[in-house]
Amino acid sequence: MGSRRELLIGVWMKTRIIRLFCWVMSTLAMSGLYARTFHVGPLHVSAYVDTVVSTNVLFNGSRSDVRNLDVRLQLNGSVSNAVEIAFGHDGDQDGDLSVNETDVVLGWRGGFYSLEDVARDCRVLEPATNDMSAARFLNLSVVTDARQEPRAFDAFSDEGPRFSRYSEQVPAWAYGSDWNVFKVIRRGVVEPGETVTVGIGYERFVIRLR
Repeated sequence: MGSRRELLIGVWMKTRIIRLFCWVMSTLAMSGLYARTFHVGPLHVSAYVDTVVSTNVLFNGSRSDVRNLDVRLQLNGSVSNAVEIAFGHDGDQDGDLSVNETDVVLGWRGGFYSLEDVARDCRVLEPATNDMSAARFLNLSVVTDARQEPRAFDAFSDEGPRFSRYSEQVPAWAYGSDWNVFKVIRRGVVEPGETVTVGIGYERFVIRLR
């Protein structure tokens, strides 16, 4: 009689453990990315013709859970203006990303879509083919792995894919794990009415208990 009672208790406990395990597993959920997004509107108008104006934005690109960099530029592009976004590390912490601190520059340069690896002095210029006064956009997405090394590169504009050579072989310089500033730079005599959006995607693991 006692052994039967112990057997029933053992079966009941095992059943409870299995049910508890299934309940816990059903409450665990893995989410994808959550993003920190930065928006920069049109820069102020200079009092002088053909003067460079710029602004710096601080961000944290050195976190180990960064998985995506998303850059979007919209402007009225012409042969008489340029809008570029520079990324790098503000080593002297003066709040301004200097040329020596810049790694990558992306943007529009007087009729060309431009991507530059500053450290290696390598710039790719791809010409626009339609109306030089048209509204334009240029988007860039870089996906990184757990070591913060770039694994996917995708760029496209209002005219189609851009910088395709880097989509096929992703360059190591496409993302810097020490980046902490991006800088929007505008040149030219024609107001581009630019807007810049930079999104940093972070991976997260969420546990929900119901």
